[in-house]
Amino acid sequence: MYPENRKMAPRLKQILSVVLLLTGGLIYLLFRPTTLLLFRVAAWIGLTPVIEGARETVTNRHPDEFLIYCLPNGLWAMAYILVIDSLLQVHSTGTRLLVGAVIPLLGAFSELLQSIGLLRGTFDWLDLACYMVPYFLYIWILTQNKQIWI
Repeated sequence: MYPENRKMAPRLKQILSVVLLLTGGLIYLLFRPTTLLLFRVAAWIGLTPVIEGARETVTNRHPDEFLIYCLPNGLWAMAYILVIDSLLQVHSTGTRLLVGAVIPLLGAFSELLQSIGLLRGTFDWLDLACYMVPYFLYIWILTQNKQIWI
C-alpha cells in the first residue's frame, strides 16, 4: 500500500491538468490549420499576433502526425480526468470513475461515429487510443487493491 503522503494533492492534480491542457492547445495552435475553433477563440481574446509569431518560429519544424493530430486528445482527456479526480476526492471510486469517463467516452464515441460516417471527420485508431488509454490507466490506478495514489 502506498503511504498517505504518496497521494497526489488535489492542487497538484489541478496544476498538472492545466499544463496538459495548455500543452495540447499549444500543439494545436502551432501546427494545426488555422480554420479550427481554437483559433477563433484565440482571435477573440486578441492572441492572433502572438500565435502568428509563434507559428512563424516553427515553420521549418515538421513533427510526427501523431504528435499533431492525436496526442492533444490524450493530453486533454488526462487533464479532464485529473481535474475530476481532484474535485471528487471525497467521493467513492465508482463515482470518480463514472464522472471521469465522460470526456474519454465522448471522444471515443465521436471517433466511432466518424468511422461509420455519422460525424464529420476522419476516424483514427490512434485518436481512439489517446482518448481511452488515460481512462484505462485511471481505472487501473483507482482499483489496485485500494492502493490509490492518484
